[in-house]
Parts: sequence; structure tokens; C-alpha cells
Amino acid sequence: MKRQKAIKRSEQAIEKAWPEMQRKIAERQLKQAQYKAKYGEVKQQITADFKEHKIVAVGNRVYYSKAQSCKTFHDFLGTYVRVKLTPEWGNAEIAKPEEEKHQIIKLYQQLCKWQAKQVKDADGIYRTHNSGVSAAYFQLAYDLYVLDHHMKLQEEIIRRLKIKEGYQGARFELTIAATFIRAGFDIEYEDETDKLKKHPEFVAIHRETGEKIAVEAKSRHREGVLGQPGDPKGREEIKAGINRILNNALAKFTNHPYIVCIDLNMPPINGNVVDSPVFQEIARTVENKETNYTEIDGFPITMYVFTNYPHHYVTEDELDPTATLMTTLAKRPKYQFQHGEIVHHINRGFAQYGNIPNEFEDNT
Repeated sequence: MKRQKAIKRSEQAIEKAWPEMQRKIAERQLKQAQYKAKYGEVKQQITADFKEHKIVAVGNRVYYSKAQSCKTFHDFLGTYVRVKLTPEWGNAEIAKPEEEKHQIIKLYQQLCKWQAKQVKDADGIYRTHNSGVSAAYFQLAYDLYVLDHHMKLQEEIIRRLKIKEGYQGARFELTIAATFIRAGFDIEYEDETDKLKKHPEFVAIHRETGEKIAVEAKSRHREGVLGQPGDPKGREEIKAGINRILNNALAKFTNHPYIVCIDLNMPPINGNVVDSPVFQEIARTVENKETNYTEIDGFPITMYVFTNYPHHYVTEDELDPTATLMTTLAKRPKYQFQHGEIVHHINRGFAQYGNIPNEFEDNT
């Protein structure tokens, strides 16, 4: 009898609490859906508050900071990128003459100047619009974080990031790898010791369908930009100039659907992109490549992605300029996507570029 009464009381308690439980579950599901829509398929943050410290786990490493100086996720990213690149490297670069400093250090120093001009709110937090400098610096930190949190950050790419001459290429490869993780893919790096064939940067495996896609990432070099030698050209002189990059991409070997991602590295493209001279030039180049390709089994490239992330084309005090995204499918690809929804996921991942959480997630 006592057991039956206890069971009945338990059932009544559950019945009474059930509406509240359902409400909390629904709120949690809605919050997760909203987070996914904005930030993609990035693993949930792992954070905790302990005494006076903020603790954040990234991949297989734990970082901790004084809670007073780590109020926002951007605060953490600022600390994280300095640790990841190592303070020793950063201090050595800062000590160099201005013309010899690495691009990342110049960016960091510009960020410090910009932050010094901002005003904190009463709670000690900066609330302002992104400048080109702040957007570029925190995007670098966030791309590193995304790969690291998914255990896909290679020491080799960090090494290349630290080399002035290799920075631009490594930086764009980092962005593309982080983008495909956001889009719901895992990353499988190619065997760089295999010198018999030229390989794309990596193979992306879609988590839901298992489909494998080869991905190539190239950033257009410009004279006097991002550490390249020479003097920058005037805005009107700059063309897309993607012919050589496409030729190099076509020389890569793969037996998967093949996506070629090219960053144009140009000043902001204003107005309707489709009406711009840049778009028309790209369309002509792509059409020419596909029309003149003679192999009967199809064109090697399945999809093109053209981006323009012009953070570095404005001064430290100017707002972050608008990025540009253009994607298109090849007309007669050798390898087609087996799952049509793949294109939607990829486009969404690229569209989410620049979305970085401002706050720490509530893990409860």
C-alpha cells in the first residue's frame, strides 16, 4: 500500500511538473535552432565559471582567464589567438621594425589603436560596430577556434600563418576549412607527402549524407596588398584575374565532386554584384574554360565559389565593408553531387561568414 501511494505521488509530481519541463525543452530546442541558423554546425561551446575564472575548453585543451577580463566570447578569442600563435612569436614580431612586422601583428596593433578610441559601457563591455580591422582580427581567431574545437587544426597551417610570405594562402585555407565545418562537413586533409599527383586542399565529408567533396582554396595575390611586394594598383585598374588560378585548380587530381574556392582580394564590390564588371569578367573566364575543355568525360570542377572579404581595404577607423559571395555550378561536371541539398548547406556556410558569437553559451 505504501509503495502504491509513493508511486501515485510520484506520478502526480511528474504530471504537475510536465508542462514546465515541456516548456524548457521547447525553449532549448528553439535556442539551438536559432544558434544553428546563425552560426552553423559548429560544436557547442564548453565553458564554466569557477571562482573568479572563466574556463573554456577548445578541442583537447582547457583555457582559463580572470572572469573580470573575459566577459564576452570576443574577450576569450583575443586571448586564445595570442596563446595559439604563442606570446614568444608575437613579442618577437612586435620588436621588429614596422616594415618587417608580420601582417597579423600589424593587424593587432591597428586593433589596439581602434579599441583605445572606443568607450566601454557601465558593465565594462564594448558595444560598437565592427571596423574592418576588428572584423579581420576576430575572424582569424574564430576560424582557428572552429577548427581547433573540431580537432582539425593542423600545426602546419599555424606554421604557415606565421610566415609573412605564406600568410595569405594559409589564411584563406583556414577560412574555407572553417566554412565547411559550419556547413556540416568533417575535414580530411590530403597526404602532402604524395608528390606523384597535385591534390586539392582537403576532402570534406558531409556528416548527414556521407558524401565526399574535394575542396581547393586560393586567394588572389595583389601587388602591395597583404604583404605582397610592389605598389597597390588603383581601384579602377584592379581586375578579377582568375585565369591562372583556375588553370592551377584544373591540374589537381580528385575522383570526387570538386569545389574551387577563390577569394578575389579586391576593394569592396558595391551595388548589384551581377551588374558589376567583376562578375562579367568572371563569367567570361569560366565560360571560356568550360567551352574549351576537350575531355569527353566532363569538366573536372563541379562548383565554383568566389568570395571577396575586403576587411584590409579600409582604415582602422572605417566600418567593415560588405563581403561578396558568388557561387555557380559547372555546366557539364565530371562528378556531380549525389545529394542536391549539399549545395544549400555549402551556400549557407559561406553566408554565415562573419557571424561570431558575442556571448558565452549557457551550457545548462
